Amino acid sequence: MNTPVILLGIDWSELRNQKRTLIVVINKLEEGFSTGDVLGNRNSIISDLQGILNLIDSLQDYAVDNLGIQAIHVYDFELEDERDAETPEERFARENAQIIFEMRIEGEGLYVDDEMSKEFIQSIVDDSMHAVAIKNIIRHSILNDVKADPNDFERDENGKLTYDYTMYDYGYAIENYCREIHHMKNGRKIIKKLYKA
Repeated sequence: MNTPVILLGIDWSELRNQKRTLIVVINKLEEGFSTGDVLGNRNSIISDLQGILNLIDSLQDYAVDNLGIQAIHVYDFELEDERDAETPEERFARENAQIIFEMRIEGEGLYVDDEMSKEFIQSIVDDSMHAVAIKNIIRHSILNDVKADPNDFERDENGKLTYDYTMYDYGYAIENYCREIHHMKNGRKIIKKLYKA
C-alpha cells in the first residue's frame, strides 16, 4: 500500500508535542467555561478542538498500524495512560461507536446510495485510516449528546448507560463521511476537466 503523500512530511515527535499542548488547552478551556472565565459556545468550541484531537489520534494510530513507525516515536505514553482513565460516559461512547460502526457496515442499507457505488463506500469503510476517523466522529457525537442530555439515554437497572435502538442513527455519520470524500474526488475530476478544456 502506498503511503499517502500528506503523511510523508509529518514530524511525528513534533505532532506528539502538539497533541499534548492541545490537550492542555482543551482542559484549560473546560475549566474556564465551568467557572465563567471563558465565554462563548462551549459545546461548539470544545467540539471543534476535540475533533482536531481525534484527527491526531487517527493519524498516530495509522502511523503505527499501517506505516510501521515505532510507537515510541509516535505516542507520549505518559499522556496516553492519563487519557486511558476514561469516565463511564467516555467508555460508553467509545464502545458504542465501535458497535454502531460494525452494525452499519455489515448491513445492506449502507451500500444503497443514489450518488455513490457500493464499491466506493466499501473502499472507504475498509480503509483503516478512514474507519478510525469515522468511529471517532460517532464516538464524539455520542459523548457530546450524553454530556448535554444524559437523561435521553437508556440505563440498566444499575444506572449504567446502555445501548438502545435509537442510537443506530449515529451510524449515518458513515454515509455523510463517504459523501464528503466522494464530493471531494468528484470536485477534483471536474477541476481537471476544466483545465484540460
